[in-house]
Amino acid sequence: MHSSLTNKIILSPNHSGQRVCKVSKVTIHHMAGNLSIEQCGAVFQNTARQASSNYGIGSDGRVGCYVDENCRAWTSSSNWNDQRAITIEVADNNLSTWSISNAAYTKLIELCADICRRYGITPSYDGTPNASFTEHRMFAATSCPGPWIHARMPQIVKDVKAMMAGSKPTTNQVQGNLPDQILTVGSKVRSIGMLVEKVDVANQMIYNSV
Repeated sequence: MHSSLTNKIILSPNHSGQRVCKVSKVTIHHMAGNLSIEQCGAVFQNTARQASSNYGIGSDGRVGCYVDENCRAWTSSSNWNDQRAITIEVADNNLSTWSISNAAYTKLIELCADICRRYGITPSYDGTPNASFTEHRMFAATSCPGPWIHARMPQIVKDVKAMMAGSKPTTNQVQGNLPDQILTVGSKVRSIGMLVEKVDVANQMIYNSV
């Protein structure tokens, strides 16, 4: 099963099969790079990576589905969380601030609202795993979803609630977002727990753990 907002399905072999818990959470991650949904999907095709997510959102606002909602993706370094959460990777359109584009933000709110409606989730965030919106950083030594999304988690939940009530999402809360920065061949960017390197291999992004 996948959201009607999905633009492309690129199923990953990296998952645990059928969930053993009811979906009750949404976990937002960042890609630590400006990947398209196709590039992100290619990363998750690699079984050696042992990583995946249910969805990915590119800077253009398109949505990719990589693991069926009925299955547990390998996203948050926590079986407990991933059994309960629909996980979403979002592209960063600026590699200095780790911000996301207006299009990605709007689609993120729409997708989260869609998920919450279908599963009867009341959006909440308190900075702990107890809330319905969680973050990778709660379960591992990582900065994911990056400082930009992390600082806006309360606003994201507020916007999801508003959309569920019939309002349109706000325009990203960017406040001076910089132009998109695409990794060039051979360039590297490091965040806590992950190195992202773009290499000239079928124009795909390869993630290497550090």
